[in-house]
Amino acid sequence: LAGVTGIESGGRSGPASTFVVEGKSYFVPLDGVVDLDAERQRLDKVIAKVSKDLGFLGNKLGNKNFTDRAPAHVVEEIQGKHDAASERLERLQEARAGLN
Repeated sequence: LAGVTGIESGGRSGPASTFVVEGKSYFVPLDGVVDLDAERQRLDKVIAKVSKDLGFLGNKLGNKNFTDRAPAHVVEEIQGKHDAASERLERLQEARAGLN
């Protein structure tokens, strides 16, 4: 559907869209293909949403009442989500910086 004719390994060279799957970053070159301003806006929206989610999870983990009363597996699950969101936010911010 995307008209991809092949995949090459390597790093980013120039403006590129970045997506993360299972902790690995993938880059799609954008120079001359995509409106870079639109991609910046898209990343800004995703960063805002992930930041909001991270804040919510951080508040939950910072609530002693929650951490004391919730079952250990629930607290661990929330901690895992917080860690994943934190890593995703970091990668998204790197991707956004790469579009400047």
